[in-house]
Amino acid sequence: MAQQLNPYITFPGNCAEAMAFYAAALGGEVQPMTFRDAGMDADGIMHSNLETPAGCHIFASDTFEGMGAPHTVGNNVQ
Repeated sequence: MAQQLNPYITFPGNCAEAMAFYAAALGGEVQPMTFRDAGMDADGIMHSNLETPAGCHIFASDTFEGMGAPHTVGNNVQ
């Protein structure tokens, strides 16, 4: 049985740009949901999904101050 790795990456406000890069590099279409789409008074991406033609899934979101642990480069993949 094959297993699949589904990374969830957090960004400090540039999630939309990063996911656009991954889509351009790997194929597929980004499906974003903003904080404002969810009724929150905040800018940024609450959740984003990219499924590539090869079947890889990448999930991502922005973080902002007060949202939990501070964003740390190198420790931002779950």
